[in-house]
Amino acid sequence: MQAMKKMGSMSKLLGMLPGANSGAMKKQLENFDEGEIVRTQAIVQSMTPTERREPKILNGSRRLRIANGSGRSVKEVNSLVDRFSAAQKMMKTMRNGGSIPGLPAGMANSISAQQSAGLRKPLSKNLPKNLPNNLPNKKKSRSGNPAKRAQE
Repeated sequence: MQAMKKMGSMSKLLGMLPGANSGAMKKQLENFDEGEIVRTQAIVQSMTPTERREPKILNGSRRLRIANGSGRSVKEVNSLVDRFSAAQKMMKTMRNGGSIPGLPAGMANSISAQQSAGLRKPLSKNLPKNLPNNLPNKKKSRSGNPAKRAQE
């Protein structure tokens, strides 16, 4: 979020997206509130790293702590969590080949599988050859003993 803020206003960045100059999208960009990003950032920064990774663990007392820490209301924290879960669900639908509600038919599928593979190819060139496909979330613990560490 910090890097995006350095690039300029969010409405200008979103305006650069393809299709952003259409009527409905242009109207929404004009009504975009830059302060919403600051409020959202305050809520997210009041969460622990575990809460950021797993928003399902946010019970009432955690939400109250986050609201107090960010200077926002519990209602605003709940709204952010709901929007996040809706966005997560939409991304999952897109990943599984579904369409995005609200977009013109075929717009979500405008990038073919070949094109998206072509976009990923340059990124994979710089990766080591022996890198596994599924990296674990946890780091493997290492022994403090140099002899044991050499065996690992």
